[in-house]
Amino acid sequence: MKTFLLVSFLCLVTLTCSAQRITPSVINAGGGSFTNSAYVFEWNIGELALVESMVTSKVSLTNGFLQPLPPLFILTPNLYVVATNILTPNADGSNDTWIIRDLDRYSENEVTIIDRGGRILYKVKNYQNDWKGDFNGNPLAEDTYYYILSLKKNNQTAIQRGFITLIR
Repeated sequence: MKTFLLVSFLCLVTLTCSAQRITPSVINAGGGSFTNSAYVFEWNIGELALVESMVTSKVSLTNGFLQPLPPLFILTPNLYVVATNILTPNADGSNDTWIIRDLDRYSENEVTIIDRGGRILYKVKNYQNDWKGDFNGNPLAEDTYYYILSLKKNNQTAIQRGFITLIR
């Protein structure tokens, strides 16, 4: 009798439970490009998953497609600097100091230079294009170093990161 009741219960549960099969719609979207005098933008969206709802701080739901949220601040052509990535401090008059062009466009800037291990070698507010590849007055070895540049203009802050190759 116990076996009969157990089998009956399992049949009842199996008949009343149904599984919902969820298969997301996938759309293959193409890419494109845009060019103006200062920039070339190229993109390829690839596959997009169609979803009904999504709540997160990193993405938004637009027309049923999961998309990244825009960044808080985007560098525009008038909010852009060019930092040289080669430094050769040998007193020949070329690349003897690390130069960041168009820094004067910003009310404030802060430069941090670090080595591969993450050690801060140089940090200064309102950089004046005067770093010569040294740490506390001692010349650094030939290597690749990394910079973090914080730019402020009109109460907006942008961060630019890159590398500097030091050649002696």
